[in-house]
Amino acid sequence: MAALRCCLDALLRTTDRQDVEILVVDKGSRDGSEQLDSDYPGVTFLRLPRNFGYTKAVNIGTRTATGDYLFLLDPHTEVPAGAVAALTEKLDSDADAIAVCPLLVDTDGAPLSRFRPVPEASGLMRAWKTGDTGGSLPADLAAEAIAVGWPPRVAVLVRRQFVKGMNYIDQRYGESGADAELFYQIWHANKKVLLLPEIKVLYRPETLELSADACAELSADEALAAALFASKHNGFFAGVGARLGAALHILIKLLTFQQPGYQMSRLMAVLGGQKIDGTQMSN
Repeated sequence: MAALRCCLDALLRTTDRQDVEILVVDKGSRDGSEQLDSDYPGVTFLRLPRNFGYTKAVNIGTRTATGDYLFLLDPHTEVPAGAVAALTEKLDSDADAIAVCPLLVDTDGAPLSRFRPVPEASGLMRAWKTGDTGGSLPADLAAEAIAVGWPPRVAVLVRRQFVKGMNYIDQRYGESGADAELFYQIWHANKKVLLLPEIKVLYRPETLELSADACAELSADEALAAALFASKHNGFFAGVGARLGAALHILIKLLTFQQPGYQMSRLMAVLGGQKIDGTQMSN
């Protein structure tokens, strides 16, 4: 809750506050954040009874928002005054750009952003198996704007009409996959995602202590997102193959006694198609 307060305080200090609508989609949190309603009367809180996953939260926010642009923002970010206006101006001036993003930095100003290539099915599954999401910084951060494929989803300004034109983000994705789908669709439309390095946003990533069951559910959700992406963009059998490959990968770890309880939980979730969609046990 402290991080969300810092995030909201920063947004409320933005120089174009009168043009910014702030929506908070609460995915069934239990940290007492409901008391923020009275502390931030200018903010709209959309409270969900359970954690239905990131994808549904984004779609609910998109349908509720009234502006032309959506600033998808993680609560562990702090946006400086003027940043929203600068990002918006770039989209206003470049019709080929669908999304723009700032450079994420830590408290010392060191860059944290890592950019991956345009999403593709084999890469998603490979990243899930290895735990290595990869990504790198562009070589020339002195440029005014740099085309990137897949930026971190924690701070991205995107044209709302483009998301609506996709018929929103496919809600068969749960917690994972929404950003991969969005940036793939931008690339497929021959449009651009731009990094504006001069705009810097402080990011304090949170380290959560999750139970083994919750970690298994998140891992299974990521594998199922990769399989869905493969099915959508490479065909039905590619999706089936990806899902079976994920199950086999887990089974091998199970047979070699690597965290057997955890592996069994995520194997059952993958085989059962259990995403983070409100039905998971760890809500």
